[in-house]
Amino acid sequence: MKVICTHLLLSVACFSLCLALSVPVRADGNAARLLPSEDVASMTRADKLLLLSNVASLWKLHVKVGSVQPDGMKQYETFGLVKNGQLSPSFVARTALQIMLRDADAPKSSAPEWQAPPRPADVPQRYDFCIPLDHLETVAREWLGLPFETSPLSQIDGILRKGNCLYVDSQRLLNSWPCPMYNPNEHDIFAQPFKVYPERDTWVMKGEVWDIRQGTNDAPDVSVCETFHMVVKKTDKHWRILALNFGV
Repeated sequence: MKVICTHLLLSVACFSLCLALSVPVRADGNAARLLPSEDVASMTRADKLLLLSNVASLWKLHVKVGSVQPDGMKQYETFGLVKNGQLSPSFVARTALQIMLRDADAPKSSAPEWQAPPRPADVPQRYDFCIPLDHLETVAREWLGLPFETSPLSQIDGILRKGNCLYVDSQRLLNSWPCPMYNPNEHDIFAQPFKVYPERDTWVMKGEVWDIRQGTNDAPDVSVCETFHMVVKKTDKHWRILALNFGV
């Protein structure tokens, strides 16, 4: 019964998400602002689903993005400062690494199967995680819309580069970043939009982050974690996050 209820709730949530994505933005007093201009890239349903998945993942990592750091940032939160439409390479590198280490849904590159190379003799045993650089490139572009640069790696403790792979001391690395561990087996996190519209040469998405967990008597319980506000711009085939805030 527990499994049936969970699957039923997830099916309803997915159906509701698809309905929300198919509903056009309602005209109101800001109708002129919502009309798309010729230079605004189109956003498909697949784009929306990808961006919503990214919102849920970044919420779990306590990541915010913007041109001005919000007040009241917690110690475990990470902020990516946008200058001239760009995020710093060090922020991109750190976020991509955190996603690879914590998020089971992170893309593992276009190769269908990847085997970690034999550990080089000069790599200590504490480096327990091997990540190909092309996986990190995929994550950085699909999550943040920016390339993964290797220049900031020397500033990150617990990383050793060998050829096209990074060997990571995951325990040391995660302990050095004040971000609480997230157990994907405890909760299911979804992002649900209630407004998506173009604005100048960007797109704005507003919605809620949902937490689905088992409640009393094994009944699924859905709660709203926080609202979110995101601004993105398409560059080539990827969406670049220019602003992402929660609790707004």
